[in-house]
Amino acid sequence: MTKLHVMQFAALAVACRPPSDQEPAMPFNSFDDYPMSWKPDRASLGKPYYASLVDLLEESIRSGALPVGASLPPQRELADFLDLNPSTITRAYALARERGLVYGVTGKGTFVAPHANHDLTLTADGFDEACVELGMVTGFNQCDGMVAEAVRTVAERGYLSKLMDYSNPCGYPHHIEAGRRWLSWKGVRSEPACVIVTSGVQNALVITLCALFRAGDRIAVDAYTFPNFIELAKLLGIELVPIAGDAEGMRADALDAVCRSVSVRGVYLMPTCANPTTVYTTAARRAQLARVVEARDLVVIEDDLGGTVEGLDAELGRPVAPRFIDLLPEHTVHVAETTKTLANSLRIAFLACSERYRDRIAHAVFNVNVKTSSLDAEVVSELILSGGAADIVARKRQLMIETNELFDRIFPDAAPSSFPYPLFRWMPIDLPGTSAQIEERLRAAGVRVYHGDRFRVSSEAPGGFLRVSLSTWDGASRIAHGLRVLKRELEAGGA
Repeated sequence: MTKLHVMQFAALAVACRPPSDQEPAMPFNSFDDYPMSWKPDRASLGKPYYASLVDLLEESIRSGALPVGASLPPQRELADFLDLNPSTITRAYALARERGLVYGVTGKGTFVAPHANHDLTLTADGFDEACVELGMVTGFNQCDGMVAEAVRTVAERGYLSKLMDYSNPCGYPHHIEAGRRWLSWKGVRSEPACVIVTSGVQNALVITLCALFRAGDRIAVDAYTFPNFIELAKLLGIELVPIAGDAEGMRADALDAVCRSVSVRGVYLMPTCANPTTVYTTAARRAQLARVVEARDLVVIEDDLGGTVEGLDAELGRPVAPRFIDLLPEHTVHVAETTKTLANSLRIAFLACSERYRDRIAHAVFNVNVKTSSLDAEVVSELILSGGAADIVARKRQLMIETNELFDRIFPDAAPSSFPYPLFRWMPIDLPGTSAQIEERLRAAGVRVYHGDRFRVSSEAPGGFLRVSLSTWDGASRIAHGLRVLKRELEAGGA
């Protein structure tokens, strides 16, 4: 060993020796003044460290310290800061992705997910009588008497016990016939090859995703879309790809461009009244999208929210907009809800598809549900086949008109909806704070609404919005009070 090597070794030994009682410890790397987007408290970590770190991350997100879209520190940098093995940080970030707290972009880093600061599960205190409910879309409750009468009619029939077994998992023949009538009345012009009864729209979406998609598949969606569909995709490991749109709906050229760059398996659309934006996809745009879908052999999941629209296009003086199940029967799974249109407690939807998908969907129905509730399906079928459903729809349509007129009077500068009387409205806001803080502030003021971040597929979607539900009807004075409270808070926040 040379003299130089001896001197270097001695200097290294001095630098690495433990500090004496009189000599303060000096870390080799100090993070005191080092800028980091997140500095979790090392003393708060417990074992296992990776799980504890994710808990701290969730606390920071829920509190608003880490807003949606915030970039997390690189894994090695965070490992140095916490004096942990880099593999522990890798494991923590992986668990955070599984929980839906973060998402990664190759070459750019890890970011707080759009839905990380929202608990979408309704709790026991989810509804407060002192708070005007303008968050949940419930479809009114003015027609419960008509539904109750249908329940009594079904209960008095002598074959009630026949509805309690496991036969006909996809629906009895007369349930399916009721479904065909409902689809026709909702605007489906063709005769779908297959109609299947499911336990509501959410259940129909689960069944469709399980039957036709696998983990790792990609589905194209609007930049803002139904939050439950977003959460379902997360649970099943399906990647949602946001597609740009405009006042006529999802842009066909944007969809085609994405399909050229990455492999896309399907597209989820709400063409009648998109949730939450209320955009009505025009007939011309549907035709453009249909050409892309057919050329790319995509699966269309058509979620038909918005109520019955018989004669709507003629009423508005525009070309009739066909459903995708009519345009592309071999590519489309069409889901027609009855819950918001008839009664929230009746969890029934009708799924229409071609023979191409029928066996796989029927297999999924049996393995997800065993069977759909025949009792619920019987009540819905009674309403449809007896004509009672038409009376309920007419009454609810009038309520939708009234609540939208009320909204327009209180918010005269609000942008009109392309669907004339939606169950909710979509409005831009300019309020300080995170989405969770804004929702809590409004709730404390006496009104519950949902921030647009709940519906945002990617943090790159622009701007701040609120979705304001107009379908919880406790009287005109109460909903008007809630809208006025909302207006007051928005004006105070923007002052």
